[in-house]
Amino acid sequence: MWKRLEKMAEIYVAADKDDNAIELFTHFIENHPTDLRCVDWHESIVDVRKKSTNFPDIEKAMRTFLAFTDDRTSPWVAAAKRAGAKGEEPLEKAAKMGENYLLYISNDYHQQAQKLEEQTKNADKARPLYATAAKDYQEFVRRFPQSKKACIVNFYYTEILYDQLKDYKASNEGYKAVLQRCPGGEFEEDAALGVIYSVEQLMAKEHAKWDAVKNQWVTDPTAPPLMTLADCAW
Repeated sequence: MWKRLEKMAEIYVAADKDDNAIELFTHFIENHPTDLRCVDWHESIVDVRKKSTNFPDIEKAMRTFLAFTDDRTSPWVAAAKRAGAKGEEPLEKAAKMGENYLLYISNDYHQQAQKLEEQTKNADKARPLYATAAKDYQEFVRRFPQSKKACIVNFYYTEILYDQLKDYKASNEGYKAVLQRCPGGEFEEDAALGVIYSVEQLMAKEHAKWDAVKNQWVTDPTAPPLMTLADCAW
């Protein structure tokens, strides 16, 4: 019966009966959530959505898959690991799809943000889009730290933190992570400068005074900043 239903789904796809195809693939996944073929069914749903070029629909299908294969909570991933050798190929395919989907979504939001900022000349209007891109870049690095794309994604994530979100503490940590992850890479010089600039920004915002007893700087909102932005000029 399942083979006939899968064949029917393929016929729906070929005939551009997209809603019917998606309904069938979704039915397969919901009724067999630990079946190794789920990765193929999800892929088919995304491929069907891509035909329409409607980003919200594509994004929804991709995020559904990403949640489905999140190894922190996924019964499917657990089942595939228990399957031994039989589960290796589906797991590898799921990881590759996850990389591609997260890059697709994050890059789209990043480009939307840049376009909106350029059109409106207003960074605040674009900030929510930048924030979404940053969150997805961060998730990419968490899920796929060994990916060949991890360096560039880590750098883009950190650049958004510094330039658009003004999170200098997180960006300082991010630039250090880029240096550690990608020694000698194409972003090494920019990341090293980013560490310096983010520290300067933090010092410009930090009000503190020297405590001679404790022999250290102590936060004091009535004290002047550790460094003025004029001091940061090169």
